Amino acid sequence: MNKIGSKQANELRDLAKMNPSDIGLSDLPEVRDWNGAAVGKFYRPIKKPLTLRIDAEVIEDYSCPHAFLGSSRVRGYHHFPQAL
Repeated sequence: MNKIGSKQANELRDLAKMNPSDIGLSDLPEVRDWNGAAVGKFYRPIKKPLTLRIDAEVIEDYSCPHAFLGSSRVRGYHHFPQAL
């Protein structure tokens, strides 16, 4: 999680102490109908490149019979983490 500055920490602390009725929401109306909401529309998980060295016998033991080893399309790779 990202660390916040002392100014933001103070503002959050002050907001936490406030009574909910004291917080003005006139410029931000409450949304009651969420039918048109899209879950995860703006969330994109961070992807990081990863290289693993796996023994050939492990690949043979845990890959599907239809795996195309040696090509970029390897089926059955989802079994490897459970095996390691």
